[in-house]
Amino acid sequence: MKKYMFLFNVFIVVFLVITTGCANLKNQLIEERKMIASGFIGCKPSEIDIKDNKQYTYTAVCKNKRFYCIVAPTASCKEEMK
Repeated sequence: MKKYMFLFNVFIVVFLVITTGCANLKNQLIEERKMIASGFIGCKPSEIDIKDNKQYTYTAVCKNKRFYCIVAPTASCKEEMK
């Protein structure tokens, strides 16, 4: 019984480490994308909201303007056409 409790506790610790690490990586990715978009759209990273965050594309919103951004093969952002 003690062996199973030990294995269960190890599983819980590993699970928490993995899920916490993934959350931090996601936040870091969003911050990096804000900095990239900032250079293209002329807003401070703190003024940018990232929406529709996918593997290679995302939408940056700043001052009620929407920009479509891509990060591969090279980074760029273009303002939404009206």
